[in-house]
Amino acid sequence: MNRKWRVGILGATGMVGQRFVVLLQGHPWFEVGALAASDRSAGRPYGEAVQWLLESPLPEEVAALPVQKAEPGLECDFVFSGLSADAAREVEPAFAAAGYPVISNASAFRNDPLVPLLVPEVNGEHVHLIRKQQKQKGFSRGGFLVTNPNCSTTGLVLSLAPLFRRFGLEKLLVTTLQALSGAGFPGVPSLQILANVLPQISGEAEKIEWEPRKIFGVLGEGQIRPAELVISAQCNRVPVRDGHLISVSVQLEEPASLEEVRQAFREYRSPLAKWNLPSAPAQPVCLTEDPLSPQPLLHAGTGGGMAVTVGQLRECPVLDFRFVALVHNTVRGAAGGAILNAEWLAVQGYLG
Repeated sequence: MNRKWRVGILGATGMVGQRFVVLLQGHPWFEVGALAASDRSAGRPYGEAVQWLLESPLPEEVAALPVQKAEPGLECDFVFSGLSADAAREVEPAFAAAGYPVISNASAFRNDPLVPLLVPEVNGEHVHLIRKQQKQKGFSRGGFLVTNPNCSTTGLVLSLAPLFRRFGLEKLLVTTLQALSGAGFPGVPSLQILANVLPQISGEAEKIEWEPRKIFGVLGEGQIRPAELVISAQCNRVPVRDGHLISVSVQLEEPASLEEVRQAFREYRSPLAKWNLPSAPAQPVCLTEDPLSPQPLLHAGTGGGMAVTVGQLRECPVLDFRFVALVHNTVRGAAGGAILNAEWLAVQGYLG
């Protein structure tokens, strides 16, 4: 790339907004140009407005930037959104209508049939839905909406990508053990989660049951035909800081042996390699034979937090095969995934 895009971050003081700030530091294509948050933060330097929660230090140059209101007029080429779903429903379309590309982590428009739900290694071609979206929604001067999936869905579809491409998928049983950072800040009350597991996360199972069907769907004639995939999901909150562990049982469309499935994982490489995207891991799915892996503490940072680790692969007595996948929920499952989406949009010519 021969240029740098100036990016704005909506919801910059939240957990996902902070992760955007860290991951964009030193990015070769993108630089932080504007920060936006709630009215109570607007007008203050970011370093004063934010309660910094990450292990990486707050970059000095970003700390000095003023926080602005989350409304069109920001001096940037496109925006990342770390807004809550409620705020996103109003704010994100306003930015798109004003000509800003919006790359969102929020759930507000994931089920909109005109909005790509993007994991570039899996459904990169879905970005071409943008042209129809712009026409039908009346977005002007290059504005549009693209979202990344739920953090657990991202890990799930990446872990299934090698099997989907080679054998096809029919049914999934999915159980998630989700980290505390997925709840944002202040998150889950300590007296609920310490030495405990919460066996329900509002809305999570429903997202995991429908989002993969859209992601694995086929784009044709300006619409996505969802995959015919049956999914049953159960989601749990566990006392882990970062890293969602996902237990998967899968039934394939085509018969396969355990060794053939193992080979599919081992041979899988990123279909994005030829574009040299800065955030794309060369090996987005990493198979381990270690009997004690994957573990959030040890493996959430694989590939800079952008790769999914798969382990415990074996035959399943109920469906065909079972395994455990691990995804870094605030990197690959949130801010890092959105940044990769922006890189993909850039090389596809959608960022101008």
